[in-house]
Amino acid sequence: MSDRRYERIWREAEKELVQVVKDDKEYVDEDVIEDRQRAYRDASLNYIRYSMCANKLNICLDQMVHVDKRATIRTLLEATLSRLLQVKRELVNQDVSDFNYIDGALVDLKLTPYDVEIQVPRFYRRERAAKIQQVNTDIDRILEELATPSPTEDAEEGETPKEVDDKDEGKEKEEPMNKPGPNPKWPSLFKKVELTESEKIFKATILLIQRHERARVARLNTHKLKEKQRIQHEIAWQIFKPIPEDVQERSVILIQRFWRGYALRHKQLHHLTEGRLLMGELTPSWRPHDEEDYAREVEEERYLKTLAADEEHARDMVVLKEKVLRGDQDVKDAIADHLRWYIEDWYRKIGELPEFPEPTLVPEPEELLGFPKDTPSEFIKRLETKVTAVPTSKILVPGLPPGMIGGSAIIVANFWIAPALYELAHTAARLAKGKGGNKNQKKEKLNKQQLKELKEEEKEKKRLQKEAEQKELEEKLKRGAVPTPTDLLEPFDRHLIESSFKWKDYEDLEWNPTQRHRQDLPHISMTHERHLELREVVDELMRLEIEKLQAALDRDRGKKTKGDKKKKKRPRGKKGKKDPTADRTTESLFKELVENGIIKKTQDVSIDTFFCQPSWNSYDLRRDPWWQNPPPNLWDVKQVVKEYCILPLGSATVHRSAPLVRSVLLAGYPDCGKRTLVDAVVAETGSVLFDLSPTNTAGKYPGKKGLNMLVHLVTKMSRILQPSVIFLDGGEKPFYKKVPKTEKDDNPKLLKKQLPKMVKAVTPDDQVLFLATAENPWMGQANSLIRASRPLTGIPS
Repeated sequence: MSDRRYERIWREAEKELVQVVKDDKEYVDEDVIEDRQRAYRDASLNYIRYSMCANKLNICLDQMVHVDKRATIRTLLEATLSRLLQVKRELVNQDVSDFNYIDGALVDLKLTPYDVEIQVPRFYRRERAAKIQQVNTDIDRILEELATPSPTEDAEEGETPKEVDDKDEGKEKEEPMNKPGPNPKWPSLFKKVELTESEKIFKATILLIQRHERARVARLNTHKLKEKQRIQHEIAWQIFKPIPEDVQERSVILIQRFWRGYALRHKQLHHLTEGRLLMGELTPSWRPHDEEDYAREVEEERYLKTLAADEEHARDMVVLKEKVLRGDQDVKDAIADHLRWYIEDWYRKIGELPEFPEPTLVPEPEELLGFPKDTPSEFIKRLETKVTAVPTSKILVPGLPPGMIGGSAIIVANFWIAPALYELAHTAARLAKGKGGNKNQKKEKLNKQQLKELKEEEKEKKRLQKEAEQKELEEKLKRGAVPTPTDLLEPFDRHLIESSFKWKDYEDLEWNPTQRHRQDLPHISMTHERHLELREVVDELMRLEIEKLQAALDRDRGKKTKGDKKKKKRPRGKKGKKDPTADRTTESLFKELVENGIIKKTQDVSIDTFFCQPSWNSYDLRRDPWWQNPPPNLWDVKQVVKEYCILPLGSATVHRSAPLVRSVLLAGYPDCGKRTLVDAVVAETGSVLFDLSPTNTAGKYPGKKGLNMLVHLVTKMSRILQPSVIFLDGGEKPFYKKVPKTEKDDNPKLLKKQLPKMVKAVTPDDQVLFLATAENPWMGQANSLIRASRPLTGIPS
């Protein structure tokens, strides 16, 4: 468990990811795969390889000390998990089932299901441990304050708490010491505890076992007592006949012979087993836990080292930031001087002031911008071949990262047209436009009816285009499997290139044994980010200078300036919904939900404590035409809960990139592990638990206004405290076909209309999951239940 070992694991995972991404691109680029079995096998292989790489990166991220290496590994891990969940959706679409059996690919790779089981990233829980601990502490404090009455409640109007205590002491002195009955000031030591139905059944079962065990012991003791009394009676009346000595001797010899043979055979078997254990032919059924305990201690020590390294890195970043900020003025002057030289050079060559790129403009690779209007497209394509590559020193990685360029940075990166090419493009545009064109010709204004017809035509075109695309997709699906396109592979490839660019030839294990963070990378990245920020400021100043220069140039030429034109009024935006709790603090909203029992403490449950075995015959049953949908076992349910609930919810990056899962319904028999899985999801992701079960919300927010307030509070606080899990125990109850008489007082259909709207409002940026459990899902309306909670996962008994 050394730095060298984790370095090797990281390199192996990164090398495997390069090959996986390459194969995955070839799979996605295929238009139609006519052989459906080959398509499923390729997707299964990608799923297996991604999951194994994710497990390796998870170990390295948790145990490596180097801060910069861990940042790179985390980026790769989140990209791997995002693509892994997309491949899972691909398998679901091909199987038309949430449970996929990839035993065929496992056999080809000589692996077992345990080798490819996805491990929950450890940073999910560890990063939010302090936050969850603080939330639980606040919940305990609020509940304690709620349970403990304040001393001013017992005080009469105008009396201080001290006077109330003196008054109580006087009453105690007046009361006689031998007065019967308990003292009302003493707390009740024996309170009657109300048991739930499951607790009553459990208690009755324990009592039944105890009664039977006591009866068995009593019968055994009675039998021994009767036998002893019989022998004593026979001896007293001289009826007892002792066993002859020769019979006793033969019996002893017979017993000894059998015992010695058994002991010898047992000894020989013991020696044979020890020899086979030494040679490795057998696996011991039990082994001491000393090695495992020592390994856990070493892992915990390395994790503490990572925390210390993070603290040191944070301190150094503060110092480095101050150092970078000192050179702001020099950077501004250098950027401004370069842009003024560019404007002067453009005016000297063209005779006009240049257009300035917008800050939101992000070019594609090998794209040239800044062409004059009416430039022929053929001319533009011919000139785009002259675009030079962006220097790696400016953007740290080869290629063009989206969102990292705009404004004057486009000019510096050679994505803006040069003056000489602009003059040629201007001449081409003038020739293409023609000399006989009427420049003063104005466009005819359309009336309302014409605008309406134009909109309807565009709408009809879009509808026809959508129908054509859907028809084309249906035709492809008839021919074979159609891979789902993805936007994650290009960023994934860029992350791998960036990692190789930073760490390919960086071997620091010999000269950096403490694995201290690098000094060059933070300085380059921070300087680059600061340059971009300052460039935006300078760009605004340059735009103002260009406007003033253009106005002065127009005055010299006798033209009207742009400032003479009337400013257009900005259209008013749509008014959003008012926030009824805008004047309240987050602490007060949190306290209200805790006091009403909506926010609850999380239970520390690990998903690994949900012990189960994979199904070894489901793969064959799925291929059997008479049994194409085998029932899932606990292993399948555990995997689906990881893929649909834990992995997307634990990381904001994965949640934005992976297929969006808004809600999940766990259906199963009573006491089959549904609540254990819910607690595991909450604990593994470090989420805050909101309980909207019908039995929990009954009578707490009455009326329509109360219901709207409840929905608003849960929606608002779940986004503030994200990641959040909104839990419903009895997910079918809001959609009952007919409410049972015993549950009418709880008003289970309170959230029937609001729940689908709340689920639909979850976006990829919201780390919120609606998690429901159900024992009788058939009692709810199927359409409403599926619309509010999908997919449905059945837990076997």
